[in-house]
Amino acid sequence: MNRGGEWHSLSIEEVTKTLRTSLESGLSTDEAKDRLRQFGSNELRAAKRFSAVKSFLAQFKSLVTVLLLAAVAVALYLGETLDAIAIALVILLSAVLGFATEYRAEKSIEALKNLAAPVSTVIRDGAPQQIQASALVPGDVVLLEAVSRVPADCRIVRSADVYVDESPLTGESVEVEKDSSDGLSIETPIHDRTNVAYIWALARYGRSLESSTIAFLVLAMVQLTHALNCRSEDRSVFELGLVSNRHGVTASVMVLLSLLLAVYARPLQLVLRTTALTTVDWVAIALVSVTPVLVVEAFKYVKAHAAARAWQDGARLAR
Repeated sequence: MNRGGEWHSLSIEEVTKTLRTSLESGLSTDEAKDRLRQFGSNELRAAKRFSAVKSFLAQFKSLVTVLLLAAVAVALYLGETLDAIAIALVILLSAVLGFATEYRAEKSIEALKNLAAPVSTVIRDGAPQQIQASALVPGDVVLLEAVSRVPADCRIVRSADVYVDESPLTGESVEVEKDSSDGLSIETPIHDRTNVAYIWALARYGRSLESSTIAFLVLAMVQLTHALNCRSEDRSVFELGLVSNRHGVTASVMVLLSLLLAVYARPLQLVLRTTALTTVDWVAIALVSVTPVLVVEAFKYVKAHAAARAWQDGARLAR
């Protein structure tokens, strides 16, 4: 059953056949128990408790360190105190650096353990159920939920607008799109295996991509509509006319077309990390985008009304 790192190169049919499982019903409870006994739990095995003292003393066990300690003894015997101190400082520095490296490695392992998902949703006996992630076995059909940790290395067999944050593994902050595609070469690097989600990564769905697209469009549309306010500090937009500036209208149309391409053209979607939006999304964007115009128009109205009242009061006093 163990195929090593070849799962990304297998078709979905080959995966299910090799793992002797069903995408619809998953494993049976009895089969899952048998595989748990055979393969063990899905968790990092606990190592011996880290001891700072033992780790530091272990730095002096290497052959090079022993030879340097002998050199210190010889230097002291010959009366070369400065040489002995210099060699001793080198040994101490090497021990401190080695200890620091082991300590950081231990903390990294503990951090990875904390990243592991505590529970997972799987299909067993034909129905979804939640189990401890440590009880996952090869052949389990895992249901990845939005904004959840991937509980184990998984071959994706069905997907719809799935993105995975693999920064704990690769260090890259950009989310990676995942799908159930077949036909990847066996030599495909880990970071290019789009049909595999790895443990500790964070699964996300298209809604997060949709939210960032909406934020991008709102920012662009607000700037576009606010350009109407910049035509005059006192006169209303409606008084000036919405289409009175031919060049402004032409530029606005070009900007809108560019935004539509950014949202619906697939090559630009991949570059700009955008996704197609629904009619409701566009209505919400339009309502938010006209807010600056309405606010400035209200300010202009209050300002003009106050100026008219002041003029009327001044005219009465003049009489």
